[in-house]
Amino acid sequence: MRAGRHNLRDLRGSNVVEKSLIKRIIRIAFGVFFLLLGIIGLLTPVLQGVLFILFGLVLLSRDVPFVRRLVKRLRGRFPRLFTGLRKVESRMAVRWQKIVRFFRRKRARSPQPANGLENRNSKKDVAK
Repeated sequence: MRAGRHNLRDLRGSNVVEKSLIKRIIRIAFGVFFLLLGIIGLLTPVLQGVLFILFGLVLLSRDVPFVRRLVKRLRGRFPRLFTGLRKVESRMAVRWQKIVRFFRRKRARSPQPANGLENRNSKKDVAK
């Protein structure tokens, strides 16, 4: 049995571990998506391929050590390019936080019934 699986199995009930694992998987998926979109953008005149590639690399740099080293090297070589990217990242983070807060408030205001019976009974009562 591998050590990674054993550790994950011990902590499987923990909500924090599951959320961080889901976030990591989503981040990697979006990073790969933007990398592929960037490669397609290099081949077509419509998309800005370099921007999508950089954004995909930055997303992947948190989870993939090889990409992290590559991004460090690129930041040293092209500092102006990454300053603009950092500004875009911070704006996107603020927007994402607003979206998350909006949906949390919306969910807190309208609690969902445990099962659909409450809604059915209330409709029957109104019909009588």
